[in-house]
Amino acid sequence: MEKSLNRVLEAWKSWEDKQTQMEKIAGPGKEEAAVIRRLKLEHFQKARNLLAGNLRKDEQPFLPLMNAAIRKLEKQVYPNILARLFFRLKHALFDAPAQLKARETERRENIESLKAELVKAGFKDFAVRLEDRLDPQSARHSIALNSQLDQNRSLDVNLIFEKDANDQFQFRAIAATLKDQQGQQPERAFQFYMNEWPGLKAAHVKNLLEGRAVRQDFTDVSGRSNSQWLELPETGTRLKRYTQDYGYDLAKVLHDPQFGPLQSPNGMDSLIGKLEQGHMVPVKWAHANGQELVYIKADPAGGGISMTDSMQKAVRPEQLNQKLENRQEKQQAVIKHLHQPQEIKQQRKRSRGINH
Repeated sequence: MEKSLNRVLEAWKSWEDKQTQMEKIAGPGKEEAAVIRRLKLEHFQKARNLLAGNLRKDEQPFLPLMNAAIRKLEKQVYPNILARLFFRLKHALFDAPAQLKARETERRENIESLKAELVKAGFKDFAVRLEDRLDPQSARHSIALNSQLDQNRSLDVNLIFEKDANDQFQFRAIAATLKDQQGQQPERAFQFYMNEWPGLKAAHVKNLLEGRAVRQDFTDVSGRSNSQWLELPETGTRLKRYTQDYGYDLAKVLHDPQFGPLQSPNGMDSLIGKLEQGHMVPVKWAHANGQELVYIKADPAGGGISMTDSMQKAVRPEQLNQKLENRQEKQQAVIKHLHQPQEIKQQRKRSRGINH
């Protein structure tokens, strides 16, 4: 968690930026100057109201300066003491409570929006009690979660939230690390920025870190729907991108005659959908009256699909066909061997009948 900049000083700086722009537009007239002073008073009062009750220690020394500026502005904007007292009363009874209520509503809506975003992305566990996890006094906050994938591997995930110019938390990035606790595979880490990964889900993060490609749908700068395949680099941060111009067509690959023996229980559309999400999908390879369980994944770099057997060893279609043919030959040989004694016995019976 990182602490934000001093909010009292930030209120001053933000006003100075606004005032510079206003003076460029309004000019040096007295009426314009009076309007600017009134707006400055409202700006500082609102900032002070929003700081009430959650002022940090590093901000406390600067608050008296803001109070002094507000008192000075009140005298300038309302030189009549009765008008000034009426203004203070109105502010205390109506304006300040309304601003605080509006701020609480904005924060609640911000949290609910983030929860919905996390659930949609597959991070439901992170959404639980999110309002208690995000410190309203921090500009940047991360929430960590460790998942044990299997006996040897774990996935560490950090969701990173940052405040925008409107003091609202935004879901900015996912920092994830895939670890092999036995040390057989190198640790793999990557930081996914949400503005660069529209539609990114928890499953995508895991699949990408495990070395599989994911198909990404997005809207390009011209407003048209587009897509590309993405893979993480072995080292560094430069992604491997395979755009539509690259010409990788997964459906066409799967309908290639060499992959004809592939059988998916839920149909080809379901198979394509899972592969596009970056999953390693179990399917049956049927040949020579036999079947073999294999696992396949999309391989845009190679222009096809990659297959592994039940031992996670890479296999090719011709190897699978040869394996099933060899299996069938062995089965036929066994059956023939089992029938041989019976055939010999029958031959002997026939020969005895002839001799008699």
